[in-house]
Amino acid sequence: MGYYSSMEPLEFKTDYSAGEVKAKFQAFKDNRPNNSPWLDIYDFKEYPDCPSLSVVMVGGDYYAKHDAGEDLALFISTIIKPGHYAVLSFIGEDFETWGYFVRSMLVDDLRMKWTLSGGRLLDDLIKRKRLNQ
Repeated sequence: MGYYSSMEPLEFKTDYSAGEVKAKFQAFKDNRPNNSPWLDIYDFKEYPDCPSLSVVMVGGDYYAKHDAGEDLALFISTIIKPGHYAVLSFIGEDFETWGYFVRSMLVDDLRMKWTLSGGRLLDDLIKRKRLNQ
């Protein structure tokens, strides 16, 4: 058993080529032996005429067990172009959403919540209920 989730496609700017990133990623995985099998589902690809590097899934399926998502974010923080950012986000099989806001050498957790008209959903629904009573 395990928790499946879907990763949103991700592109980010870097000063490294895809080959250099792959070599750095392998070294990063080698320093994390417990997470290495979970990191093996990720790869990096350059597309012609695109200034960004993309994270791609080995096998092409973004629906998987993303048990090393935070480690992926930490790695990206080591290669993302300074002054730029990326949002690595996931949605779980139970529709929970989470992610990471990645900048050069810095990763922040994101916990996403639905909003209604820009406000907090629960607060808006409580207000609406009160108005309808």
